[in-house]
Amino acid sequence: MKYLILLAMLVIATACGRESATATTPPLFAAWTQTGGNSTMDLRSGSIGAFPLTLVFQNGFQCAGTVTVTGDGSTGNAVVSGLIPNDGSCDVYLGTYAYTASAGNLSLCKGGTCSTYH
Repeated sequence: MKYLILLAMLVIATACGRESATATTPPLFAAWTQTGGNSTMDLRSGSIGAFPLTLVFQNGFQCAGTVTVTGDGSTGNAVVSGLIPNDGSCDVYLGTYAYTASAGNLSLCKGGTCSTYH
């Protein structure tokens, strides 16, 4: 009887461990580099909802603000707001983007124009 209880506990522990090992971070929340472009975005600390965003360009210029993500880690919308410096140089990045993310690829579309990231 002791062996059956021990075996049952081992099976339960193994099943629980297997389940947590297969949980993955949604594909959106990764570090991204624009394909054929000059910007990077590190979304690894992001989540559904609002969080800080910094766009970094090859020349060292940065735009920092907030992004609010609705949807899930694979598809949805992201609203970029409050970018600084607020001298107009970051205004082109403000607005609502539709996104589609999968392992290794991110597509951001705004106003009919899409950019891809890897």
